[in-house]
Amino acid sequence: MQIHDSNKKIAVIGAGVAGLTAAYLLSKKFNVVLFEKNHYCGGHANTVTIPHGADAGTPVDTGFIVFNKQNYPTFLALLKTLDVAYKPSDMSFSYFSKNPYFMYSSDVPRGLFGLKRHWISPRFYHLISEILRFNKQASLDIETNATLPETLGEYLTHHRFSEKLIQCYVIPMGAAIWSASFDETMAMPAYTFLHFWRNHGLLQTLNRPSWYTIEGGSRTYVNAIKQKLNSISVNNAAKRIFRYDNGVKIVTEDNQECFCDYVVIATHANEALALLDAPSADESRLLGQWSYSQNHTVFHTDPAQLPPRKQCWASWNYLQDSHDADAPVSVSYLMNRLQGINSKTPYIVTLNPQTDIPDPYIIRTFNYTHPCFNTASIATQKELPSLNNKNHTFFCGSYFKYGFHEDAAWAGAEVAKHFGIYL
Repeated sequence: MQIHDSNKKIAVIGAGVAGLTAAYLLSKKFNVVLFEKNHYCGGHANTVTIPHGADAGTPVDTGFIVFNKQNYPTFLALLKTLDVAYKPSDMSFSYFSKNPYFMYSSDVPRGLFGLKRHWISPRFYHLISEILRFNKQASLDIETNATLPETLGEYLTHHRFSEKLIQCYVIPMGAAIWSASFDETMAMPAYTFLHFWRNHGLLQTLNRPSWYTIEGGSRTYVNAIKQKLNSISVNNAAKRIFRYDNGVKIVTEDNQECFCDYVVIATHANEALALLDAPSADESRLLGQWSYSQNHTVFHTDPAQLPPRKQCWASWNYLQDSHDADAPVSVSYLMNRLQGINSKTPYIVTLNPQTDIPDPYIIRTFNYTHPCFNTASIATQKELPSLNNKNHTFFCGSYFKYGFHEDAAWAGAEVAKHFGIYL
């Protein structure tokens, strides 16, 4: 059932991309009030301006960075309606381990053979052959709709892939993509992992998708949406949501009350559940399965967070410095390559640095959270849309799909469809 009464007032809780998309679309027809607990809108779309030096004033993204045309249709449609420009990006991957000492990058041949011994190493050529075998096997299993083991770890064991492939390629790549630990990546459902890789061209060596980044940083699209909204309340977290027969009441941290006809909860799933004064059995059952990883993030200029050989520097740089399989992933994004920053100074965003970064190198620090995808949480996704348009409440967020910017934008746009509004 669609809602068409334009006199309705709608509260949107959370100004990440899901909330921004929902608020932008709903504001075309309704009175929308947007609440955000942080001091800024955007969530992971968080652009920082370099504060000093030769590159002062340059915008650099620290969370959401890149997208492609094949897998981001909703987000691209959003950029088009906002008239936001974007430019090509560079996507490459490196792996570096201190003990044992090993590194390579996906730049061929310079980075792939960043260690000269790789040219004559049978073990390294075996790793390359294993990568090709993994790509071929995974593609075949998807194309034939083969019955897959439940988890990625079981899948890799079932096909007898080498420890080298697991430790130095599949799990590091997956962990970097989902900001997950080694164990969390191994526990991901094989179906979800393999289909995501296939859809994003990661199972092919040629004709991979072209990637793009937003001109001026992701704040460009965030600011474009903010200009369309009449009521935005930042630094003002919702504390509790009460639902009644005729609407909802939002109580904020400073004990202010806002009465609305509907509420769109565009927070993480666990936060959404905690906000509800009286969650339904289905809300508790479905939202309660989701947990989130905390990732300490540093925007800095310390090249020690990159591989020690510069020819192995890539856009995404995975560091294996801990043998704790449950340790948070450590990955550094080289923003010079990702956003085309022409500077001798390396601008780097590192998730969970495993060694201290000296203070003079640090520009900003953040804590970003990412949904944990496991068998129990993913099993809820088929039913999550059924929670919407009940009890004056709607939910949206990246947890509805794969956890990425496109998924959050899609979920926000899906909410707007209940009100007869389409992107």
